[in-house]
Amino acid sequence: LAVMTAIATGVAVEQVLVAVAHAAEHQLRGARVTVHLLDDAMQLLDAGEQAGGDDSAEERVMPLRLGLHPAFEAVLSRRTIVVDDLGSSPLWQGALASMRESGVGAAAFVPIVGRDNGALGTLVASWPRSRALGARELLTLELSARHAAIALDKRRAEESLRESRNRFAQVFEAMVEGC
Repeated sequence: LAVMTAIATGVAVEQVLVAVAHAAEHQLRGARVTVHLLDDAMQLLDAGEQAGGDDSAEERVMPLRLGLHPAFEAVLSRRTIVVDDLGSSPLWQGALASMRESGVGAAAFVPIVGRDNGALGTLVASWPRSRALGARELLTLELSARHAAIALDKRRAEESLRESRNRFAQVFEAMVEGC
C-alpha cells in the first residue's frame, strides 16, 4: 500500500523503486532485492539518469547488464528465472560467477514489463545460501516487479505529456507570431 501511495502522490520514481525493493525484502526474509533497468531503446541507463544522487538508490537501482545473464534473459523472455543453487547451476556458471563471489547462494530474476509489454528491466532477489523458493515468495517478487512497472509507466506517461505540452506550446506560439 505504501508503494502504491508513493506512486500516486508523485514521489520520484527512484525513491519508489527503492521502496519496492525494501517492501519485497521485508516479506522475503534474508533476501537482498535490487532493480536493474533498461532505457526505452533497450540500452543501459546512464548512472546519473537512474540514481538521482541518492546513495540508497545507487545501491538499489542500477543498469541492467546486457549479455548472457539470467537478469537480461528474464526481461527478454518475459519470464521469471530462479536459480536455487548458484554453485551447481550449469546453465549460468559464467554469468553468475560474480554473484557467487559476492556470497550469493540463490537468486530470482523477475522481468519488469510495462503495460505495453515493453521490457523495462529486472527485479533481482538474492539470498546468501542455496534455497528453493515457494509459491508465495515468487508471487511477492512478481507483485513487486509489477509495482516497479507501474511506477516506470507513470514516469513515461508524465514525460510524454510534458513533451506533448511543449510541442503544443511551440505550435501555438508560432501561430500567434504568424497572425
